[in-house]
Amino acid sequence: YTAARLPRTTALVRRSRTVSRVAMLRNRAGVAARNGAIRAVGALGPAFMLRGMDGIADWRPPQSAPHPGTRRERV
Repeated sequence: YTAARLPRTTALVRRSRTVSRVAMLRNRAGVAARNGAIRAVGALGPAFMLRGMDGIADWRPPQSAPHPGTRRERV
């Protein structure tokens, strides 16, 4: 289980750390660049902004085959 999920969760942690660093900028040049980038991306439309969530919000757990000899109950 861990081997199956570790690459994805590691990538999510790295992405989160990068986003938090940008969000917490304090120097004027960095803040101005960040705010300008947010405005520019926002002007391109919501679909462009939401594309950054690809791979996160659309993730589904892998389906595993039932073990031989077991029955799956219908819900």
